[in-house]
Amino acid sequence: MNSMAPLRIEAAKRATFGSMGICAATTVHHVYGAYIYRTPWRLHAVIIMVLATALIAVCLRLLRRHANNRIGAVVSWTFITVAFLVPFLGFGLFEGVYNHALKIALYFAHTSPVLMAHLFPSPAYEMPTTPSLNSRA
Repeated sequence: MNSMAPLRIEAAKRATFGSMGICAATTVHHVYGAYIYRTPWRLHAVIIMVLATALIAVCLRLLRRHANNRIGAVVSWTFITVAFLVPFLGFGLFEGVYNHALKIALYFAHTSPVLMAHLFPSPAYEMPTTPSLNSRA
C-alpha cells in the first residue's frame, strides 16, 4: 500500500459517515413532510438517498480493497462524484439553501407573493407561515 492510500481511505471513511448523516436526516425530513403535508411524491428523496448511500458504502468497501490500483482510482472518482453531487449539491445546496434558507429569508423580508409563487410554485413547495399570537392554547 502506498503512503497516500491510508489517508485516502480515512478521508473516504469520514466523508461516508458525513454523507450518510446527511442522507439519514434528509430521508427523515422528507418522510415527515410527505406525511404531514399529504404529499407522497416527496418520498422520491428516500429512493435517491437509499441508492446514493448504498453506492457510497460500496465505493468505500471497494476503495479499501483496491486502494493502490486502477480500480481504486475509478472507485475514488465515483465515490467523490456521488458523495459530492447527491448529499452536498443535491440536498445540501438545493434543498437546504434554496428550498429552505432562501425561501424563509425571502418570506421574512416580505418579498412579493407573486415573486414567491414564481420562485417556489405550489404544490412542489410549501410556503412558510407565521403562527398567530392569538392562537395560543
